[in-house]
Amino acid sequence: AFWLVGLAALAPAPYRIPAMIIAFCAAAFTSFLRITFGGHYLSDVVIAALISLFVFSVVASVARRLIVVPFLER
Repeated sequence: AFWLVGLAALAPAPYRIPAMIIAFCAAAFTSFLRITFGGHYLSDVVIAALISLFVFSVVASVARRLIVVPFLER
């Protein structure tokens, strides 16, 4: 569910922060439900969230260095 935070980071600048807040809340709620219903342990959710955010950060930094993405710079 934390891939939504990475997706929200691609929103245009005026909408980026609200989109990231909404995406983080949705991801946290989804993760909470997975733990509550016994589908995952807390460690599973935390590690998956960290891996998702790390991978997106690496991909985004490489993309910004190699590809000019004008709408991300506004």
